[in-house]
This record gives sequence, structure tokens and C-alpha cells, in this order.
Amino acid sequence: MVVPAALNELFFHFQPIFGPALKPIMYEALVRWRNPQGVILAPEHFLQPVLNGSEDSLTAFTALTIDAAAAALRDNGGMPRVSINLSPLQICRHETLAHLAN
Repeated sequence: MVVPAALNELFFHFQPIFGPALKPIMYEALVRWRNPQGVILAPEHFLQPVLNGSEDSLTAFTALTIDAAAAALRDNGGMPRVSINLSPLQICRHETLAHLAN
């Protein structure tokens, strides 16, 4: 399995979730990676080593996820909510809670 050399190689796509009126009621943050060959890969191809890496890489990836969602909300006035997926390991860490509080 090839993994990203750096977290800045990852990007998020914000997929709309539509309500009954066919208007977006929220967006889901989907992490992706464009590998060295230019192919865009879904998380099952690269995320496990990132999440199971060092404490520092887990902290950095979690912060990247939270910050990307916050930036999307800030920069897109019509975006009502953003859903992010954090593992129990990510959410139960002091660093994550402190980052969310900020």
C-alpha cells in the first residue's frame, strides 16, 4: 500500500446530502488523495496507515479534517452543516477536544 508522503497531499470533497425538498441540508467531508500517478484515491487505499501511524500524524490528520470542515463552512455561506467522520481513537484524544474547542 502506498501512502501520502505528506498530509498536504490530501484534500476534501464536500458531498451534498439532500433533504426532501431536494435542497442540500448538509455536506459530508470526504477525504481523497491524488497519488503520484495522478489517480484520485478513496480513503480505503491510504487512510489506515495514516490513522495507525504516530501520535503526531494522527493529531495532524485530525486537525486537518476539522480545519477543512471549518474552512468550508466559513468560505461557503450557503453550506448549512458539515459532517466529518472521526474514529473513536481520534475523538477521545485530549488534542482533538482542545482543537474542537478552539
